Amino acid sequence: MFENLKKDKNKAFVIAEIGCNHQGSVEKALDLIKSAKQCGADAVKFQKRNNKTLFTKELYNSPYDNRNSYGETYGEHREYLEFGKEEYKVLQDLCKEIDIHFFATPFDFESVDFLSEFDLPAYKIASADMTHTPLLEYVAQRNKPIILSTGGGNYIDIIRAVDTILPINDQLVILHCTSSYPVLYHDMNLNVITKLIRKFPNQIIGLSDHENGAHAASLAFQLGARVFEKHFTLNRSWKGTDNVFSLEPRGLTKLIRNLSRIPGLLGDSEKKLLPCEETPLYKMRKSIVANKNLKEGTTLDLEHFDYKCPGSGLEPYKIYRILGSKLKSDVNKGELLTLDNTTNHIGINKYGKYSIKNKTLLQQFFFSNPHNIHEENTIRCVLSNVNNKSIITAGTFIGLFLPAYSKSTDGKVYGFEPIHEYYLHSKEVIELNELKNVMLSNNGLSYKHEKLRFIKSGGQTYVNELSHDYTPKFKRPCDIDSGDGIECVDLDSIIPIEEEISVIQLDVEWFELNVLMGAKRIIRDNLPLLILEVKGFNYTVDDEPKQFFEEFLEPLGYMEINTIHNNYVFKIREGK
Repeated sequence: MFENLKKDKNKAFVIAEIGCNHQGSVEKALDLIKSAKQCGADAVKFQKRNNKTLFTKELYNSPYDNRNSYGETYGEHREYLEFGKEEYKVLQDLCKEIDIHFFATPFDFESVDFLSEFDLPAYKIASADMTHTPLLEYVAQRNKPIILSTGGGNYIDIIRAVDTILPINDQLVILHCTSSYPVLYHDMNLNVITKLIRKFPNQIIGLSDHENGAHAASLAFQLGARVFEKHFTLNRSWKGTDNVFSLEPRGLTKLIRNLSRIPGLLGDSEKKLLPCEETPLYKMRKSIVANKNLKEGTTLDLEHFDYKCPGSGLEPYKIYRILGSKLKSDVNKGELLTLDNTTNHIGINKYGKYSIKNKTLLQQFFFSNPHNIHEENTIRCVLSNVNNKSIITAGTFIGLFLPAYSKSTDGKVYGFEPIHEYYLHSKEVIELNELKNVMLSNNGLSYKHEKLRFIKSGGQTYVNELSHDYTPKFKRPCDIDSGDGIECVDLDSIIPIEEEISVIQLDVEWFELNVLMGAKRIIRDNLPLLILEVKGFNYTVDDEPKQFFEEFLEPLGYMEINTIHNNYVFKIREGK
């Protein structure tokens, strides 16, 4: 009966609990079954009692005089609502005809025997019988799926019931339930569902819902419930204890509809432009256009731009891709400004200007951020710790850092760029921004030298031995240019002794430790903030970096405070 739930975790199984809402009428019971099917329910459920053996003589004969009574005594009332074999046969035949599951809750041993004659697809255990272990064993022996309600019990009661059933029958569904009719919203305690899922990961979990409404089921589905039992009636004003809080057809239809919509509403968590959004956003999004007639050769500035619908052109966030560039041809007011009708592009952000002759470099490392700021978190970290002193930065693409670093301090910025092509780019950045305090060098960090040395020693990639990582992932797809062939820069001999250094930021992959070894004097005298690439200085795993940290950095008072953009950040502990 629950095979589809195991195959598709987005499915819900809804049981329309007819119970005694039929008022003792087979005709009403048949109408309820047909209506439940039309609402989309998967099953209908009834209740079966052998009243004379279930109740004590005193309770059976006790007066029962109220608006919901169908007899003068409680026994007469219960017998009026009871169906026999003939009625059950009629109900079962209809359910087979219209293809809806039909089963019931037995409240005693005799009722289990009664129902077993109909070969029902499942048995329901009422919350009140969760502690009736003899009855649980008796039902389990029928080897049919069991749906166990857990109202009024605690986790010990539930575990006891489950441990009673599972050794005999592993086809068990557990329903969270609050045994109040109706239950107030603050007594629903739906968070129990998640705990039941953790405690019983191999069982299907659901909700026996006595809420006076249809809201709880959708929340329960979100928490992991997949089987839902809901009392059902054709008219809530009918006589009977349960009719007043049961759902009418319109309510049950909405409950089932809402459950079926949840997987679609949740989607797949990927945020993307959907086909249904394309037409409205085309009309509403804006493109960069000329706000006046512009001649060929005009150098574009902010005063030339306007932003108008539709969104068929260059998005406004890409303004810095064309700011500072020249027009290839005349552009009239209101016409699109694009990458195709501009040339000599200069990238601009809040820190400075950047040559973008190298399109691969800029597309990969510059325009990945809407604000054109490469590793903005790294830059922010440096700027917040510079304290108007000097900065040392080394690695590829340092030209993308230089304007921010230079303008943040009256001190110097010492830059070491190992790749000749990017070194030339950094020189252009310095010239474009007139950075007077930047000392740029292409010497001292030779990838080509290290590559040749490592390949000669038998390695397949050119990772320095210090990293203890010889996997192919570091192998560069391009031919790397070189510096002067020196294995590693000796910062202590280059940086003047009197220079106050506040930050050392390295992005030199497997040279990290080599550079640090050549900067012991600077580190010891200045105690600068250290921003070190994780790949090159994995001090938690690799032996040499770990030894350097434990024997040199840690005694000075250094500790790791966080990581930013795959970089460790080391700072002196407070009080040192």
